[in-house]
Amino acid sequence: KNGTYDITINLTGKRNSQSANGKTVSVDTKQAEPKDEQLKMMWKVNKALVGNKLNLKMTESGKVLSITGFDAVYNKISASVGSTIKDPKEKTAFLSSFKQSFNEKMLKDQFDKNLVIIPAKGAKIGEKWSQSENATPDGKIKLTTTYTLKSVDNGVAQIAVTGGIPKKSDKKTQEGITRSMTSELSQNGTITLDQNTGWVKNQNIAVKTVQTETLSDGKQSQTMKSSSNSTVVVNPSK
Repeated sequence: KNGTYDITINLTGKRNSQSANGKTVSVDTKQAEPKDEQLKMMWKVNKALVGNKLNLKMTESGKVLSITGFDAVYNKISASVGSTIKDPKEKTAFLSSFKQSFNEKMLKDQFDKNLVIIPAKGAKIGEKWSQSENATPDGKIKLTTTYTLKSVDNGVAQIAVTGGIPKKSDKKTQEGITRSMTSELSQNGTITLDQNTGWVKNQNIAVKTVQTETLSDGKQSQTMKSSSNSTVVVNPSK
């Protein structure tokens, strides 16, 4: 309408898992609520996100004008955690923290960086190009996304997405305890573009994060491995 486009953002399921001492626990929004009290909150929040829709309005050039629909998400989150967080002040603090990490500005910044994908100079089929952004405030860790133009057919361009954050390792010793940690993020999926305008028609990108932490006193050690799998689907094909 009037040179703008409306896109629906569907919030889908998420799976987290943690392994320690040979045991693995999972939080999967496609499965039943876990019995472990410590995992219930994570499950409730992720489950409350599933099925919600946000509405994104953008210009023909790919500039995001607005993203609406957050209030419904916040209300669903509030209702979901109500049985777990009884104290009104604690509930208010939790919702405030959630809103700081999931809001219009945060998503607008993300989409402004990623909606216009094709380089200004253009791209040929089979060509690859990359974009990097800071994953930490100090800029020492970068999130790199590599795009490959796979095909162009009937005015629709299909682009493969790979990349992420390479495995990083860190080791510190304090009071005889050595803490070693490795973490990495990988992403892969597909983005479909309108060939004429260059803006995203739809996308489906899977994101996986893996973190391993080991504590050792030189005689014995304990390792915990955590992984998170989520999928970002924008304006899915019907």
